[in-house]
Amino acid sequence: MIYFTLKEPPYPNQPPELILTGVEPGREEAFTGSIARDAKLLAGTEFFADGQAARPAVLGQHAAEVYSSETGLPIQVGSEIDLLGRPFSVIGLLDRSADIVVNNAVMIPLAQAQTLLDKPSFVSSVTLTAVDINADRQIAEVVAQHFPRQQIISDDTVRRNAREGIQVFEAMINTISVVVMLCAALLIMTVTLITVKERTKEIGVLRALGASSWTVIGSMLWEILLLSLLGSLLGGVAAGFVLAFGLQENLFDLGHIVRYLPLAAILTLLAGVAPAFNISRIQPVEALRYE
Repeated sequence: MIYFTLKEPPYPNQPPELILTGVEPGREEAFTGSIARDAKLLAGTEFFADGQAARPAVLGQHAAEVYSSETGLPIQVGSEIDLLGRPFSVIGLLDRSADIVVNNAVMIPLAQAQTLLDKPSFVSSVTLTAVDINADRQIAEVVAQHFPRQQIISDDTVRRNAREGIQVFEAMINTISVVVMLCAALLIMTVTLITVKERTKEIGVLRALGASSWTVIGSMLWEILLLSLLGSLLGGVAAGFVLAFGLQENLFDLGHIVRYLPLAAILTLLAGVAPAFNISRIQPVEALRYE
């Protein structure tokens, strides 16, 4: 097979929106079969030998959408598309695949792709389909012995890359979560300190009536705890509403939200400890004179 980018991706680190894919006639299922979880055919045919067009093309689901948006016309079997300045006739349309490369593919015969790109006898990759799925490692070892400079991508490679990508993503999410929690703690501490400062005279009256420093600290921490529990509960309800109705997919998980509610309450309580201890050290006379 041969691959060539026809249209760059709209965002960085994404596959191209349109991928010219040259496939040897009779070997189409090597690209649309198990590698794409057996991409179903919406219309026409996926086999070039069955097509009557001189320049046949089979479009993936996203590729058809891109051509339709560019031309303003629906793409269907028999439509003509432009490939590097040459007209090609659509002989087949594929349904959405689990593989983005197949979704974005503009599949044409290998020889015609080589002619378009002026690369005779050139191929980007060779796809091997094992009769026994348990023999993929043995096949990879044999290929590596005969072609040591070639990169071999098997199901194990895909799974390993997927796991590594997920681990990187989880590490990034965890880092962002820690930074957000620290910022939230600092913000809560600042707001609590300002609120406590505004109640200095009230605290001075309590101290003058005989309330101890620990009584003042305890009352303030109880108030902060109640506010944190109420705020955490409201935040959990709001987050659940967004996850359930505000996104394209329902990601609501009550257990996940409930597990983090105590953490939010404890974080708020800890953020209020420093202001509570700070204000409890003020002498009653100074507190009563505070304006």
